[in-house]
Amino acid sequence: NSSAAFLEKDPYELLKEGKVKDAPWLTSMTTEEGLYPASTFLKNDKLMKELDENWNKIAPYLLDYNNTVAKELQDEISDKIKKFYFGDKNISTAQTAELVRMLSDRLFAADIEKAARLHASVTSSPVYFYSFSYRGAYSAGNFFCNCNDNWGASHGDDLLYLLTTGYGSYSIVTEDDREMVNTMVNIWISFIQSGFPTASPDAVWIPVAPDAEEEGNLNFLQISSSKDIKPSSSLDLSNRKFWDHLDEELRKGDEKIKYADEL
Repeated sequence: NSSAAFLEKDPYELLKEGKVKDAPWLTSMTTEEGLYPASTFLKNDKLMKELDENWNKIAPYLLDYNNTVAKELQDEISDKIKKFYFGDKNISTAQTAELVRMLSDRLFAADIEKAARLHASVTSSPVYFYSFSYRGAYSAGNFFCNCNDNWGASHGDDLLYLLTTGYGSYSIVTEDDREMVNTMVNIWISFIQSGFPTASPDAVWIPVAPDAEEEGNLNFLQISSSKDIKPSSSLDLSNRKFWDHLDEELRKGDEKIKYADEL
């Protein structure tokens, strides 16, 4: 109710109402975003065993719904999530891909995808989206786990080729990495200068379609290496339908459920 409020509503509500800056937007994700924080668990059998045996206690904190879901409903939600990603398997180091995917979807990808789709539907300016799967000589995942294992393109990996980051001590030493620096810098410089990002002369970058909010395919550019950049699309890049459905279930009973604007 403040007359000097910077935001008078939750940003998600403002976005749904179209009360956002109508300007070109470039957004992205890496294919293994969830290595932050999954890499803490992946090489630690004890932690994986603890996660499996105490799933219903840990999951609400790990997946960030401990403050938005009523305590009496958290076990039910936790069980549904575990069933969806792990089936009837125990959580162990044999299920690293499933753990990374779950954390990627929940903590990053589902809402990134939702935001891109929604923004494209309420503005007239183009929304550009890229998925980054290049794993160079070094990964932010190495910093998170204090190890040298290669689990794919971690959260923050695209930034390694744009900025000096706090993700450990590393140098751009290989030719492939140097070429990726050129690719990523070109993308962002061209977007800043013109509003239209350019990844390579041969890559056609199709914006997110305005009607993609609900059922349409999400257009994006897949960046696998500086020599492997191509347009792609997906109906459900991040298992968003599962998370959206779970969110709807949570919202059915306001008298039972305490929530913000997300799960």
